[in-house]
Amino acid sequence: MSKKSDFKISTRIGGGRFSDVSKCTKISTGQQYALKLIEPDDERPPHNARNELKILQRLNDNNHDYSNPSGEFKNKNVVPLIDYFINSMEIGFVLPLYQTNLTELIKSRCKTRSHFGIDGKITKRTQNNLKKDEIKHIFKGVFNALKFIHSQDIIHRDINPNNIMFLNQGDELSLDPVLIDFGISFQKPDNFGGEPYNDKITDIATGYYKAPELLLTIRDYDETVDIWATGVMLMLMIY
Repeated sequence: MSKKSDFKISTRIGGGRFSDVSKCTKISTGQQYALKLIEPDDERPPHNARNELKILQRLNDNNHDYSNPSGEFKNKNVVPLIDYFINSMEIGFVLPLYQTNLTELIKSRCKTRSHFGIDGKITKRTQNNLKKDEIKHIFKGVFNALKFIHSQDIIHRDINPNNIMFLNQGDELSLDPVLIDFGISFQKPDNFGGEPYNDKITDIATGYYKAPELLLTIRDYDETVDIWATGVMLMLMIY
């Protein structure tokens, strides 16, 4: 565990209703990271930074390859927690600095073309130029991430393209996806005593990615809500 003063915070690069994500540099090493800052007192359920920290620590512990002297993780499709700090006002998560997310990747690979109809009208059509092999590779990685977190009794609850990240490797963008953001995740059996398994919060997930049971306020849902959301992402990419 570090202190906030160990890092120099620079450009804001993202965030949500209860968090801010900025670039930061560890002063002692000069290494750049992403820093996610949350003020726990401002949060509303299901957002819970303290639970998120516990989940990230659990994933780190069970993902660490102790047979590898370099300390790498066995599953490279789940975000590692590099470091963290806690003070009287906020919790800070130090995470890898990724280049882009799936939303931006899809946008960068889409081209809009004009279509001339027999009635003389001109419409715009968007064509996704991601290759089938690239889509298969990305989703193999996403399902690998889900297989791991579900084996740890964790339901992510917010699978969507903004939470699938990609890292630059040299001059090229790697298409190995990394699952991030466990801010509203559920840890079985009762989310650290705060949420009964058969009476879980249904105000989770994002827009189109909500599973039907969430829309019907069925509270004893399980990890299949993550599978549904992943299927919606797949449909988006092959459209």
